[in-house]
Amino acid sequence: MRISYTASALCIVYHVPTLYGIPIPPGATQVEVRPIFGRGQRRLLYRGPVEQDGVFITEDVIADHVSNDAPLWEYLSAQVRAKTIQAPQDGVWRFKLSVCFQDQHGAPATLDPDTGITSRVTSEAWEFWKGDASPDKSTPVEHALLAVVKETCALARSALERTMAHEQNLASAVKEVLTQVMPSIAEMGKGIALASAQAQHAPFLALVEKQLGHENQRADKATDAVLRMLKDRQEGGGALDDLTKLATFGTAAMGLMQKAKGLAN
Repeated sequence: MRISYTASALCIVYHVPTLYGIPIPPGATQVEVRPIFGRGQRRLLYRGPVEQDGVFITEDVIADHVSNDAPLWEYLSAQVRAKTIQAPQDGVWRFKLSVCFQDQHGAPATLDPDTGITSRVTSEAWEFWKGDASPDKSTPVEHALLAVVKETCALARSALERTMAHEQNLASAVKEVLTQVMPSIAEMGKGIALASAQAQHAPFLALVEKQLGHENQRADKATDAVLRMLKDRQEGGGALDDLTKLATFGTAAMGLMQKAKGLAN
């Protein structure tokens, strides 16, 4: 609304908002825009409120929405493949639009009270183009959460890398220590094995030593007997007695030899 003052009268000039050159009727809360492809197709191009934050929607807002409408561009690509429409050489699509306003109940609003029409086709073609990527519609809170998640992942990755490096250093240190200590451990094992063997054979060695002591005593007694026999022979003993004494000595000697052989085994 624009208010103008003159010397003679107060003039009030009211500007009616328009969209694509079509006046937005009073009571309209929503608008539908459909492209005219020339063969009767009426595929929906845009549907949304006529106001955003108290401001009437503009053609640029609708163009930005269309540029990121992936299903629409897939539909146009299918129409091009079917050869029902031709793709523009410069990548900019131009077509006329069918505009229909609706009230809060979704009923079409009347554009002309005299004719009662509820939609109108633009007199000229409007330009539209495909955007490179969908816009980021994340809220500030979502951005903050995403930043926290990324930072947490980075910290976790750094901690894992430090842990792995520590474990590798620890493994290298243990390997080096084992390399230095293993020869000593091997020598110690040999000593333990030898001491253990000696401890196990100690009773047997003591028994052998004891038995050898007994046999030495018997050998001494046998030697004394031989000496006495020789002395008696010199004093005039008979040949039969000599043979008997020699047989007895031989038997004793053989027994001593068998026992010594058994102990040695």
